[in-house]
Amino acid sequence: MVRGKGTGFVSIEGSEEDVVIERDALGFALDGDLVEISVKPLVAGKRLEGAVVKVVKRTWRELIGAVKERDVAGKKLFYLSPDNHRIHVRPTLPTATGNDLGMKVAVELTTWTDAKVDPTATIIEVLGRVGDHETEMQAIIRSGGFTKTFPEAVQTEAHALYEKREQIFAAALADPKRRDMRTALTMTIDPVDAKDFDDALSLTTLPNGNYEIGIHIADVSHYVTLGSLLDDEAKERGTSIYLVDRVIPMLPEVLSNDVCSLNPHEDKLTFSAVFVIDDAAHIHTRWFGRTVINSTHRFTYETAQAAIDGVAANVTKYSKGIQPVELAEAGMQYAEPLITLNRLAKILQKQKFAQGAIEFEQEEIKFRLDFQGRPIGVYVYERLDTHKLVEEYMLSLIHI
Repeated sequence: MVRGKGTGFVSIEGSEEDVVIERDALGFALDGDLVEISVKPLVAGKRLEGAVVKVVKRTWRELIGAVKERDVAGKKLFYLSPDNHRIHVRPTLPTATGNDLGMKVAVELTTWTDAKVDPTATIIEVLGRVGDHETEMQAIIRSGGFTKTFPEAVQTEAHALYEKREQIFAAALADPKRRDMRTALTMTIDPVDAKDFDDALSLTTLPNGNYEIGIHIADVSHYVTLGSLLDDEAKERGTSIYLVDRVIPMLPEVLSNDVCSLNPHEDKLTFSAVFVIDDAAHIHTRWFGRTVINSTHRFTYETAQAAIDGVAANVTKYSKGIQPVELAEAGMQYAEPLITLNRLAKILQKQKFAQGAIEFEQEEIKFRLDFQGRPIGVYVYERLDTHKLVEEYMLSLIHI
């Protein structure tokens, strides 16, 4: 259900038009709630109208907003002004004090007995002063229904896996169906500020001149099992959330940034697509299954591009805070395999377009941030060949 300061709208599966709910028929429903409604007889020339019978499920466990005050019969009363402008009520805050005025808070509704009167609510957390950068970022996160913190039981389960990681890994290696690919030259290519590495590429030149290319994805499911608290939490979150200056992970960082992350020079469990491909990018064989890998180098898109294009000519262009020594080392050791992967990716891309694929290319805008994480400018993010290289192997190759 969608509602604001006036009329509400309820979408019904299979119906092209929403049912209109006038303000006096909204009852106790708020924006996004799942509701049961009664539908009024259709009047010629008007849209279908209805009334809320009951709220089946609340969307919002908490409301985020600023504490303000108003004068009622000569008495100052505190209330919440919600950040979500579709929330029409202004819950009163009977336990708030003058110290809360001007603060951004999270509240829970406590009493709402009359649909025509604002409910009461209790402050459950003070996020900070309105207008402060960190406060507003936390408000955005919480208003979207997200939080960086995990329930204690979920954290406990994650740390138990961390403590048992060596035993879990050893048991995985004992599986005869898991393919050992730790000797293959393997690398990750990610943004410079990435904290977790969930995919990797490997390249092995075969005696007959063909190439074995592996596309490896972190085998998170070996640790996060079906029906576990971690699995339920991940399903609830759906994805990691990427904001301008931070990431809200789908799994606790002890897993996403450590146990499951394909960090360089560490044995890691993966699920892989492995192809034998010739110099003209014709695929001869393909294999899918669980593997174990060891990433030999962690690239950024910029360092990988520098290695492909030639380090000496591109240190200034691609350095962006990266030490020239790192670029030189990457160029000497990985230039040839990266050039090979890039060349084959471009051939695969041409084959894909020849078969009718469409590329929806658009400019990506990035923000420049100051030392406090506040945006101070915008720029167009440069798309390098290495971005397309990774995309091609992660998407196109498995569909051929």
